[in-house]
Amino acid sequence: MNPHRLRLKVGEHEFEAEGAPEFIEHRFRAFEQLIRPAPAAPPPVALSPEQQLARVARIHRRVIYLPAPPASVPAAALLIAFGHKVLRSTDAVSGYHVMQGLRASGIKLPRVDRLLAQLADEGALSTSGKKRAKRYRLTDAGLAKSRSIVAGLNGVAP
Repeated sequence: MNPHRLRLKVGEHEFEAEGAPEFIEHRFRAFEQLIRPAPAAPPPVALSPEQQLARVARIHRRVIYLPAPPASVPAAALLIAFGHKVLRSTDAVSGYHVMQGLRASGIKLPRVDRLLAQLADEGALSTSGKKRAKRYRLTDAGLAKSRSIVAGLNGVAP
């Protein structure tokens, strides 16, 4: 019986086998597996700022806190307000809840109302109510700023 022979060159790779057809086919399949390019990894899924927030903020009962707060206290306050909006589905947050979140994050402030008033003056928050019934909401500018802070904490370009 005449042995079968197969000689093949694919790019820089060469294959040569001699023998029974089943033997050659088995060897060729193994060769094919070796030279086949690896499948491309799926592209990384871009997370929304709301999904990124879940990586940096935690919730305990009604308190939103940051285990690793940002460098500035105003940024931490914005992230806590953003956390209430996203994680608790609460648009308006009280100064008390922001203060509790800051304290749970390891940030000590004697008063939070001055910080929130400063953020309102900058246009990041809007206020409603008076005295102890005062509530704070993120404005569009505040939402954009919060999203960029979250992206910066996660190492993603905003």
